[in-house]
Amino acid sequence: MKKLYYVVALAVLHFLFTIFFIVWSFSETMSRFDSGQAPTVISSILNIVTQVLTFPLVLMVQTFSKYITNTLFEYILFFLNSFLWSWIIVSLSFRLKSTKIR
Repeated sequence: MKKLYYVVALAVLHFLFTIFFIVWSFSETMSRFDSGQAPTVISSILNIVTQVLTFPLVLMVQTFSKYITNTLFEYILFFLNSFLWSWIIVSLSFRLKSTKIR
């Protein structure tokens, strides 16, 4: 039960960070988009962070983009992506703790 609590809490945190960085990256890059200026260092860093946080999701959306027609479904995909990240991190964390004790 404790593991599930950590997974859900980390998934919510990852989801909020993902949305925050997507919005921040969008606002940072759109200010220079129309002018044609080169990306700033902050824009490049935000782009990389956003790509890392949305890693498996982006591949799924690119593959199945013609089937995704609902904004609610997109939010569900973002949360499933966050859930996947958190489940992997918590599982590895518990695995490392259990091997240290032995």
